[in-house]
Amino acid sequence: MGLKAKILTEVEREDIGMLNAIKKGRTKQYIDNDSFIFNLNK
Repeated sequence: MGLKAKILTEVEREDIGMLNAIKKGRTKQYIDNDSFIFNLNK
């Protein structure tokens, strides 16, 4: 079948997790920057 495998490093696993979180959170809706930053500081 010609498949190759590799053991992922910790950084690669974190990158994949971050990518999945970004894809899941993407709504394609406009978000007001000020409101977003204000909610981060709560």
